[in-house]
Amino acid sequence: GASLMGNARLMKSIQRKLGANFYILPSSTHEVLILPELEDYPVDVVELQKLVRYMNHLSGCIPKEDFLSDSVYEFDGDKVKIVE
Repeated sequence: GASLMGNARLMKSIQRKLGANFYILPSSTHEVLILPELEDYPVDVVELQKLVRYMNHLSGCIPKEDFLSDSVYEFDGDKVKIVE
């Protein structure tokens, strides 16, 4: 789940398997979604942030006790950082 975002070894393993840096979209305290950065398919980070906020607050899909974050994170090969 979301607690694994702090596991640098796991993040590097995911990066190797994807062959790219990636975005982390917090879904809940139990899970996150991984989206690779692909040159052929640029990501609109603002739209990703809107999607995360919508899922967390408006959709009714995430119970309040499972809320994690409205932020989108990026693993850039060295560390996880908040995308702003």
